[in-house]
Amino acid sequence: MSRLATVCLALCLPALVAAQDGEAEDGESKRQVLERALEVMDPTQRIDELPSLQMRLNGQIDLAARHQGISPYTNSWVPIEESIAIDLQQDRLAYRLRWFNYVHSEQTLREIYDREGRVLYVDVTNDGGGWSPSVPVPDIRDRYRRLLPQLLVHEALENLDRVEALEGIDSRLDYRTPSNELLSLYFDAQGRVEQVDTVIDMPLMGLVTLTWRYSDYELDQGLLVPRNLELRLRDRLLKRSIITLHLPAPEAEFATPQKIGPPPAPVPWEAAVPAGQTRADVVPIATGVFAVRNLRPGFHVMFIEFEEFIVAVDAPSGWYEMQQLPPMNWSLGNSSRALGDKFLRAIQDTLPNKPIRYLVLTHHHSDHIGGLAPFLQVGVILLAGDSTADVAARAARDAVPTGRIKRVRGKRIISDDSMTVELIELPNDNPHARNFLAVYIPKHELMYLSAFIYPLPKPAFPLKESVPAMRWLVNWLDQSGIAVDTMLNVHGTGRVEDWQLEWVRESMIKKDVH
Repeated sequence: MSRLATVCLALCLPALVAAQDGEAEDGESKRQVLERALEVMDPTQRIDELPSLQMRLNGQIDLAARHQGISPYTNSWVPIEESIAIDLQQDRLAYRLRWFNYVHSEQTLREIYDREGRVLYVDVTNDGGGWSPSVPVPDIRDRYRRLLPQLLVHEALENLDRVEALEGIDSRLDYRTPSNELLSLYFDAQGRVEQVDTVIDMPLMGLVTLTWRYSDYELDQGLLVPRNLELRLRDRLLKRSIITLHLPAPEAEFATPQKIGPPPAPVPWEAAVPAGQTRADVVPIATGVFAVRNLRPGFHVMFIEFEEFIVAVDAPSGWYEMQQLPPMNWSLGNSSRALGDKFLRAIQDTLPNKPIRYLVLTHHHSDHIGGLAPFLQVGVILLAGDSTADVAARAARDAVPTGRIKRVRGKRIISDDSMTVELIELPNDNPHARNFLAVYIPKHELMYLSAFIYPLPKPAFPLKESVPAMRWLVNWLDQSGIAVDTMLNVHGTGRVEDWQLEWVRESMIKKDVH
């Protein structure tokens, strides 16, 4: 039978095909559904015979997606441009992203996956980058390939033992990926992929369903391509894109920048230990003040000792790359509470005879508060600005009485004979988050302010997209009259150096971002 005749049979006689699927053995039934989808979506061109292709996605993303689906804001849509270049013969892939990860912060990033499976991250905006020391998950490259429905179906056909046909449902197949994540594929009456679902453990929300919806298929260069793609979290629209296809992919997309050195021998993904299971590195930074360094790589948090109790600051969690299918959690192998558990254990191991009375939440982004569940279980009182308190209350649901969430407006002082801590609400014109709390310890002239100044070594400092936030902070700090000898940040190297503050002050005079 010719390829065209097979397509006609699939389109005209779906009931007959479904009956044949039901009568065949389970493996054959699954195979028929997947092969029918490819016959329909590749009517005149076999996608696996192409040398390469480029899939471009242009659209908008809700910044709530960047903040993991929870945000007190509305109307937070910003543009996003993506390119996925796939070398189908040499098994290479290149991903390019241009977006705003915050309202003030535009980024252009690249990811290159070579034929050996090594991963290069390139920051185009800041002319930097480097090879990943490990392969995070066994199917990291496929998380981009799957966004094109034909390649997702091809992958399922090649791993038929991972596909399950649901009895009585001829329009859905479940596929378990090599990283053991379940994808549910839904097919329309013509056999095309119209929806893909997966369930993730989202910080602050628990188990939730993510849905990719494909629509408006059009014939393009021999392939039936969906023009529109939507990503939904439960019923909330997070992203919408228009898809265009280009054959072949530009070879330049796979090129490694000359300034990037040779790749190291990667640590196999099987050997990687989840950050939540590694030993906490607790470092005293002043009398009664402790930092937990690299709770997960590049993420540093703080706790403070009083005479009879402890104050912890922020409750970190992992972070999902929402542009992948399924999204990869940067706190790999962990539940949404794993880093919160690790932080709690670090405090209890360091100061075993004192209770944690307060947990200060500096702002609402979920990588800073997504690990609050274990702290709630030991009876802490949450201190947060209004926006953060709203998010925490929704996340906690019935786990915490309303009276244990205290709202900080303006300033709050926690003090005894040994320690004083001031929680200072930043003005709402700050470029990072509403009702943001700075944590200040007067006797040490120490301020903990996450996510404004991103401290990095001199060759990499500053991140250009962070310059507006840095300038805002230094201007506010200078006008406040607060004496600061030590400034700490959750991200980067943790401590903000004097030369970095001076660079920001000089840049405000010179209006120079370089």
